[in-house]
Amino acid sequence: MRKLLTLILLSPLAFGNEYHEALMKMSTKEQRAFWTGFMQKSGEDCKPTTIKFLALTNYDGGSQWSIGCQTSNPNNKGGLWVNLKPNGDTKIMECKYLEQMGGSC
Repeated sequence: MRKLLTLILLSPLAFGNEYHEALMKMSTKEQRAFWTGFMQKSGEDCKPTTIKFLALTNYDGGSQWSIGCQTSNPNNKGGLWVNLKPNGDTKIMECKYLEQMGGSC
């Protein structure tokens, strides 16, 4: 059982995050185009102004990004935090809420 648990916990790290790897190979211009399209497809009112890679998470292999936004939505004015997981799932949170919980964008 312990061996299986270790494999499950390490699998995102062992197999990597193809989304993260692709983003890291992109130029700044290509990243901006990717995030602009991503926000449109996600239904977010956010035209990316600044893009910053934050970290890879050990617990889920997610690639965390801070996206500054030009927006009309007051909740997005401080930017958005995005976690792209290796399985394609994504979490998006307004930076102001992440900062209230002790995190940072």
